[in-house]
Amino acid sequence: MKVLVVSRWSDIDIPAIIKQYCEDGLTTKDIAAKHKVSQYTIASILRESEVSLHPRGHRRCLSTLTEYQLEVLYGELLGDGSLDMQKSYTNARFQWGGNSEDHGLLIHKVLGDFACYFKVQKRLGHKDTWKIVSKSAAAFTPIHREWYFTGRQAIPNSIKLTPVIVRHWYLGDGYLKKRPNKRPCIILCSQNYGLNDWDILIREFNRIGLNPWTEKNNKGYVLRFSTRETNNFFDFIGECPVPYYKYKWLTEEEYNSMECNFSENDRRFRRSVLL
Repeated sequence: MKVLVVSRWSDIDIPAIIKQYCEDGLTTKDIAAKHKVSQYTIASILRESEVSLHPRGHRRCLSTLTEYQLEVLYGELLGDGSLDMQKSYTNARFQWGGNSEDHGLLIHKVLGDFACYFKVQKRLGHKDTWKIVSKSAAAFTPIHREWYFTGRQAIPNSIKLTPVIVRHWYLGDGYLKKRPNKRPCIILCSQNYGLNDWDILIREFNRIGLNPWTEKNNKGYVLRFSTRETNNFFDFIGECPVPYYKYKWLTEEEYNSMECNFSENDRRFRRSVLL
């Protein structure tokens, strides 16, 4: 998104218009009345500022998330996503930042009408990063209460891990640890969480048949899976949806080379998650 400085609109507070539309949820008609200009002028400013205009009836569609959108949101909250609600906001909004444009485009597409903008952040001497900010929406507010009930982001006790949730968590904050002459293993990071949060996540992985444990490093805690569960983990989360992160998945050759080391229990689990 870019903020315009155009002589024909020099008397209009364009950043305020963008905030009112993207964060406060006002319609172009409401904003036009506040600024004493036409609705067409507001729409033109938003378009030229690269803000996606939502269709008629958007207030209804911004009150409910689909099950898939909710699962993606939960997965991204476990990774690099966050929800915030400033004092001036009526509702919460979602934000995400990362190194992969492909990953950002996937999230932006899933958000649909909830998305406000998706832009590159250029930093001198550093790799470009990408940022997504959603509109403030009633659908995000109860999720914000659920995830920030302690005042900081925390894992809700009611969370139920699904393949979509874990896949999106792994995309953002997971990696495949490869070591010479050893089989690869899965590491999941979310290093702002405490041990109580990890206990909830471990309980959920145990429920679906995986048995990770916590390891402490210089940044906090990570979740580690045994090498025998590597294929089971990938069977559970499915294929990589983002070309940029294909390196995080096993190649077919690597996957097949580990097959001979599986026990019958491993194979039963893999059959169950593929049903």
